[in-house]
Amino acid sequence: MFIRCKNKVVESSQLILDGRYEDLLSHYKFNVEEALKKENISEDCFKKLHPSMSEQQYYNFMAAIGDQISDPFTPIEIATTNPIESFSQPIFAAYSSRNGDIFIKRLAKYKKLIGPLSFKLDEDSRQLSITFK
Repeated sequence: MFIRCKNKVVESSQLILDGRYEDLLSHYKFNVEEALKKENISEDCFKKLHPSMSEQQYYNFMAAIGDQISDPFTPIEIATTNPIESFSQPIFAAYSSRNGDIFIKRLAKYKKLIGPLSFKLDEDSRQLSITFK
């Protein structure tokens, strides 16, 4: 299966990364080049118009970034602040929904394009259950 992304076809087995991802990691003093090199990922990965990695490369890359963490509060700081303005089409599509039900269904559908987290939705007439995978 292939996905068209701004006139470029990307294999669906590839995760499309936000173009500002490297800036965000660099802001927190991570050595992105070292992590890419350690995991044998192309060092120009984030220089491409549509940066992408396989799911396994992404997990390996994040492990290499994690190895650089010396302050145990750094992950919390990253998760709760965003000093780098970015635009993510899947997130924008979800936020543009007219209600919460459509929001979560759009997020579940498109989130897998930008990271290895997916949502399993179970719905009946009374409730919607969400499981993160």
